[in-house]
Amino acid sequence: MVFILSQLPSAVCSNKNKQSRAVAVNSGVPQGSVLGPLLFLLYINDLPNRVTVPIRLFADDCVVYSRIETEHDQVNLNNNLQRIKDWCEEWQMSLNTEKTVFMTITRKKAPLDYNYQIGNAFLKRVQNYKYLGLWFTPDLRWNTHIDNVCSRATKALYSLRRNLYTAPSDIKCLAYKTLVRPIIEYSKIVWDPYTKTNCNKITKYSDLVRDLFLINIADIILLLNSVKKLDWIVLNLGRGLSV
Repeated sequence: MVFILSQLPSAVCSNKNKQSRAVAVNSGVPQGSVLGPLLFLLYINDLPNRVTVPIRLFADDCVVYSRIETEHDQVNLNNNLQRIKDWCEEWQMSLNTEKTVFMTITRKKAPLDYNYQIGNAFLKRVQNYKYLGLWFTPDLRWNTHIDNVCSRATKALYSLRRNLYTAPSDIKCLAYKTLVRPIIEYSKIVWDPYTKTNCNKITKYSDLVRDLFLINIADIILLLNSVKKLDWIVLNLGRGLSV
């Protein structure tokens, strides 16, 4: 490992089988290396010890959050952002303040306001934020996420319908389960709808699945004989059901 980190020479190869001279790399690891992810985790492992508020790490992203009840809580959170900046500078990493945003999660009509900043850069306040594939909003409702999921799944569904118009039913089912259903089922245990509006959106999407794929007599007969063979996803009243 010492050799990989301090003595492994690196060179650049072109698509014409030409190679530059080898040079010593004093920091970092080769991209795509087996040890790269492990070494990166070791590299950032001490970051949570530098802050006094909860922090969650995932790959090269981190989320800092804190319960804000007073102005002192706001100042404390902002000070922790500065500690993260100092940690990055200590380990020769740059923090992209343009991609660093904050969200106030509350249902109060007049929440405490604060302009958080890192160094001299003020952070942008956002009304929705995508984290680990889920869309979060200040009221912690899932309207935005479900709208986004249904939109993406519908586009994928129409693409399958266009390319598999005359394909056998079993091929359609396999394509749907592989390429479309994972979109709408991702993290369903977190956002499983409980409001009537969102339940109707999912049910409407489920009806669209049937309408798009039942395009010939064979499909209709298959559905009438045994609905379970299609194994479509139907979310009814917030509960995940396969029919």
